[in-house]
Order: sequence, then C-alpha cells, then structure tokens
Amino acid sequence: MKKHLSALLGVIFATLFVGRYAIFAQPTDVTELDLSYSGLTEVPAEVWQYPNLTTLNLSGNLLTALPPEIGQLTNLTRLYLTDNQLAALPLEIGQLSNLARLNLTRNQLTALPPEIGQLTNLTTLDLSGNLLTTLPPEIGQLSNLTRLSLSNNPFDMPAEVIDWAIFEYYAGLGD
Repeated sequence: MKKHLSALLGVIFATLFVGRYAIFAQPTDVTELDLSYSGLTEVPAEVWQYPNLTTLNLSGNLLTALPPEIGQLTNLTRLYLTDNQLAALPLEIGQLSNLARLNLTRNQLTALPPEIGQLTNLTTLDLSGNLLTTLPPEIGQLSNLTRLSLSNNPFDMPAEVIDWAIFEYYAGLGD
C-alpha cells in the first residue's frame, strides 16, 4: 500500500482529522491536497513538504493566519481559503508566481499586502465577504486578471465610484 502512495496524484481529506493519517511519507508526487472543513486552526506542518502541489484547499476551517511557509509552495496554481477567519495575508503570498486562482471569500481581511501585485498569473481573485475598505494600488499589476469579485465589503468610497472603477477595469481588458 505504501508503495502506491508515492504515485498518488491527489489527496482528498475533506472533513477528516488530518493527524490520524500517516500518508505524508512520500509527498513528491502529490499535486492536490484538500483539507477543507477539517476543523484546522493552523496549517499542518506536513503541507510544506509537498513541493509539487498545484491545488491546495483549506476552505471551511478555523484559520486566523497563514504562515510565511505558504511562499514555499511555488507550484500552486489554485489556492482556496474560503470560509476561514483570516485577518491578513503574509507578505510571502507574493512568492506564489504560478497562482491563477485565489479564493478568499468570507474571511476577515481588512487589507491586502502590496505583494498581491506579484501574482501576475492570477486570472481569478475572489475577495467577497471580507472587511476590505480599500485595495492596494498594486492590484493594477494583475494584468491577467479576468475575474475580480469584491461584493460584500465595506469600501470607504461611494458605490458609484466603485461601479465606475469596475467598468473602467473591464473596459480596459479588451485592449
């Protein structure tokens, strides 16, 4: 059985308690890891041992912070952090240069780090349902962004300004 674990392309643990399972032995071929709705209060240290992860789902947990080690997962293309209690993102988020999808829906984010602008391969960014009052100017560096969701945030500007900014953003995508 352990022999076959090294060929495992995806690990799905949804709703399971991670600490009970000893399958973290040969992580080099694991590309997908789903730890959603597992009651996690912190990201298990074993996650950083998966250098080839392309998808990491930590949605529906009790995470209040991401450790700086998130920056080690440079092969990530999809990161799902929906329904946690994240108040901020580490600066190391900018090291995820291959990231195409980032879902941060329904957290407690009050700001984004300027390093968010380093995610130049990002096509989808969902920030709905947070506590954002503004966006960093670096968000404009996301030249591949085709979907930006900002609903249910208490922005400090009139809705007309936000609507106009969104219109200008989408109008500029055709250029």
